[in-house]
Amino acid sequence: MAERHLRRATELNPADAWTWVYLGNLLWRKGEFSAAEDAIKQAYEQAPNEWYPNWELASFYEDGGNQEKAVRFYRRALLASPDESVLLFSYGRFLLRQGDRVAAEKYLRRACEVDPGHEEARQLLREVIELGAAGPA
Repeated sequence: MAERHLRRATELNPADAWTWVYLGNLLWRKGEFSAAEDAIKQAYEQAPNEWYPNWELASFYEDGGNQEKAVRFYRRALLASPDESVLLFSYGRFLLRQGDRVAAEKYLRRACEVDPGHEEARQLLREVIELGAAGPA
């Protein structure tokens, strides 16, 4: 039922990027990857200079294993909103998964500065610091 309502909302207001993001997320969770990508790309087309469609594409491509596209969209999102804690956390986690502990620590620290209550970022930062104390990057 939610999908039907989201699709209807995109018909009524196709310029609403957030609706496209929500639809893309729903389709992504359902495993409809091609349709999810199309919806998220629609969000991007509606708001290419906003952080959230860029972040959503980065997350989608990261999840699908396309690291090159993920980096491109993470960087675009960070240019649009360099102080968005969820974005800083996501990019830090991405960098850590890519093996770049030093850069990951930088973004995780910034996420914690921007939002001291972001517990996931604080926990991951602690783990990164402990990794650094254990040996070279």
